[in-house]
Amino acid sequence: DVAVKTLVTSYSEFDTADETFGAYVDVDSSVRRAPVSVKYADWIHGRAKASAALADWNARCDECLKCVEYLLTKSHPASPSDDDEGERLELLEGLTSNFLLITNVNGTLTAYCAKPGLDVLDGVAMRALTAELTRRGIPLIERAPNAFPIEHRSTWVAAYLTSAIKGIVPLDFILFRGGKDDTGDGGNFRSAPLPASRAMALVDCYQA
Repeated sequence: DVAVKTLVTSYSEFDTADETFGAYVDVDSSVRRAPVSVKYADWIHGRAKASAALADWNARCDECLKCVEYLLTKSHPASPSDDDEGERLELLEGLTSNFLLITNVNGTLTAYCAKPGLDVLDGVAMRALTAELTRRGIPLIERAPNAFPIEHRSTWVAAYLTSAIKGIVPLDFILFRGGKDDTGDGGNFRSAPLPASRAMALVDCYQA
């Protein structure tokens, strides 16, 4: 009952087709859910701080920057052993949803999501989405997408939240606050647009 209630109410404020959907990332706060293999009631308390941060942002920001979900992350500082990627900020999943990102590099689409059962909770809606991507010939890499370096976000074209109750929700942008995304000129966030999320027409491949 707890799991169903949280999924049902996740996007209640943004439940119309003409709304803009965003996901919120706190660059300075690496939050993960554990264990990742099962749903559990204590997660309601474990996610309270993140839920409050999301609510606070939505209460103060412009309407066009409101976010429907807080993305959990895992950070990896750069070290001398890093050959190519350096510092990482892995985008794992939402508080009540799975997350998938699609990139376009030189005309080639690739989908990324954290590995179900290892890094994030498995989900039936996510399985439907990844099956449709496979049918379309879009390769899937089960590795959490990395938000750094910031310049690489220009290759991001689409992203989705998925849950058994809400189905597949296209994201129009991902908003990053703090850390490297603090511009230092009075702006403490960057927004990464996702122009193809709706155009790819993936929402109907799973009916909640």
